[in-house]
Amino acid sequence: RGRFTPGTGTTWGVLLQDSPGAIVESSAICGVDGDVGAGIRVTGDATGTVIRSNLINAWGGAMDSHGMWLEDCGGAAPWIVDNFYVAAAGDSVLTRVDGIRSIGDCHPVIDSNLQITGGGEGGTTGANGVYCGASAAGTASRCAVLGNLRIEGSDFGFPPTAVGVRCDDGGCLRIEQNTIPGRGGVNSWGIYLGASGTF
Repeated sequence: RGRFTPGTGTTWGVLLQDSPGAIVESSAICGVDGDVGAGIRVTGDATGTVIRSNLINAWGGAMDSHGMWLEDCGGAAPWIVDNFYVAAAGDSVLTRVDGIRSIGDCHPVIDSNLQITGGGEGGTTGANGVYCGASAAGTASRCAVLGNLRIEGSDFGFPPTAVGVRCDDGGCLRIEQNTIPGRGGVNSWGIYLGASGTF
């Protein structure tokens, strides 16, 4: 796990930085209890990365709290597959909360997971099960979201917004054969698409 007691700064359960071929498998991973954190953080070259058959629960981030956070991973497509539970929760009105957050030139295949959920606190800015977003340079994550049993914005409480799968302009390549309820927000959507061209 990441930090054991509340504190400041950044904290990760697992950090994969320029780690091609890495496999994270059959583990229980948790955190955050910091300003910024995630259960698993992936950045830099992630060619051949596989995250499989895990339980990942991240909570307590003041600014960012994400189950998995992938960003600018060299154009790779990490395979996120057959995980039992991926969830996150925040603890302030400014916290960005995503079960899986993928930003910029990183294009994961999110495949056949049992449950992915964002946070449920009413005080967060909003919660997303899967968020495929654009970097500051404008490059969007072209996620493929395939065959997941349940993706939801939040699984308890009523944050201001709750979105199962949220795609920025240019984000998300394909969303197919999932169960995606909005679930549990003041305003909620199963799928929220920008100008994305998603199939």
